[in-house]
Amino acid sequence: MAQLIGIGISSGVMAVVSRIRSETIRWQDSHMRRIDNTSKIIAFYNNEIRKLVIVFMREFDKEAVQFKPKSDKGAGALRLQIQFQLDLATKLELATILHLLDHLGWLLKQTSYLYQEEILYSIASELKRLLLNEQYEVVILQLLRHSSIRNLDYLIEKLKEVPTHDEK
Repeated sequence: MAQLIGIGISSGVMAVVSRIRSETIRWQDSHMRRIDNTSKIIAFYNNEIRKLVIVFMREFDKEAVQFKPKSDKGAGALRLQIQFQLDLATKLELATILHLLDHLGWLLKQTSYLYQEEILYSIASELKRLLLNEQYEVVILQLLRHSSIRNLDYLIEKLKEVPTHDEK
């Protein structure tokens, strides 16, 4: 009888230990998957988006400064300037950048599968200068009016939460 009780107790202990081990392994697998997904998204940003953003801002700034409407006053000059900036943004493929950032915004919503904060801290510097800059705001809003982009607002809100060195 004592042997049966001993076998019963040891079986119970083994079941608990096995369960704890299974949960630990499951947690480790989940953690590693999140790290892997986070790493892939940061690589996607660095390889596919970052250079486009930097080139866009550099070229846009360089060419926008050179534009001087013949009439410096009035709504007509402002319309000409906005149209010039919109044409320039189109030429520099801002719409493509915004669509890539929309995809990035959607990925950031998948918080169960990645470490959002790590991604945001990795991408915030250039993207805040692009998406939160008044200089590009009118052009971005014009492009968004005719777009199917849905996740860029989420990305912008998350970027606002990330402090960068130039804000300290």
